[in-house]
Amino acid sequence: MRLRFLDTARALAVLYVLVFHVAGIWSLEYPKQLTQIMQSGGSGVVLFFIISGFSLCLTMDRHLDSPSPIWSYSIARVFRILPLYYLLLVLTIWRDAAFRDMVHDPAKILSSAFLVFNLKPEFAMGIVWASWTIGVEMIFYAIFPFLHLWLNNTQKKVSALIGVSWITYAVAIFVIPHLAEGVQRSFSYMNFPRNLAIFLAGMVAFDAYRYLDRTLTNNRTSWGIMISAAGVSMIAAFVILTRLTWGKTLFVDLGLIQAVSYCVLVLGFSLLPHRLIGSRITDFYSKVCYSAYLWHPMIIWALKDVYDLIYATDHNLWIKFGLSLGVTFVLLSIVSWLSYHLIERPGQKLGKSLLLKLNRNKVARPANG
Repeated sequence: MRLRFLDTARALAVLYVLVFHVAGIWSLEYPKQLTQIMQSGGSGVVLFFIISGFSLCLTMDRHLDSPSPIWSYSIARVFRILPLYYLLLVLTIWRDAAFRDMVHDPAKILSSAFLVFNLKPEFAMGIVWASWTIGVEMIFYAIFPFLHLWLNNTQKKVSALIGVSWITYAVAIFVIPHLAEGVQRSFSYMNFPRNLAIFLAGMVAFDAYRYLDRTLTNNRTSWGIMISAAGVSMIAAFVILTRLTWGKTLFVDLGLIQAVSYCVLVLGFSLLPHRLIGSRITDFYSKVCYSAYLWHPMIIWALKDVYDLIYATDHNLWIKFGLSLGVTFVLLSIVSWLSYHLIERPGQKLGKSLLLKLNRNKVARPANG
């Protein structure tokens, strides 16, 4: 079951992260008017995690209806994530050795290969650039069936969210300061408890969506516009808050504030008609979002000389930054489209065929017995 408002939110998330990293990876100068928006670009990942918690709740019933529920769920996750991830893992290890004079620790390579690298603070960033999110996601995928079973109503989900939020605060106060200095900043936002709270917020948002979908039969568009506007206003507030509190430990983790804001935005989107909530651009980037997310750091890294040529021109800063974004978007769109059709889709089809074979064997076994 596809919901277009989720597709639009997914596309916005990947595009926001992309813009953030175009500026950040090579420290490109951009117009100062964009400073606060750019500084919050990493929050696109928060929106990804919200969508993940939401969409897993949405699709879990389909897996439970399968003759092999656990296999259905696990194969869908594994064959969605691993083919492209493993390709880029091998490519990144080769690139770092060939072009960056960097040889990765064998233990880090193994932890990345087995997707447990988030469990060790020094490895949490991963080898594939931006793959720290996959380290978090895979742990969440592993425990989600249990969460779905235990947190079977909204009250339990909210209670779990509150409890994990307190754990997040405890980790920030009692664990992070004792880590190596070079690890503290990254692990403060990459640690699993902090991001589990964000996933749980997505699960709560799913329950809120079902409630609104049942009860708001009239004036849905008006409500959608109002709730979406509230979400945008809350996002604008945390954009300002990010600048004012950069590097500080807050009583409430900034990621959780972002999560609530994005939840409100997604719920507003859910009430809007399709013609208002999507476009061909968002539909495209939603489809290729995983490829776009994993490939974009590599593409940006490879475009260093192009950015240097653009910034050596006499154009004003808006044009320079705009051209850099444009070149990146065009190349990434091509690579992502190819990656989706040549790697992602074949991987998903292989997973579906394997599940079909398992289900057939399961059905045939009692008959043969």
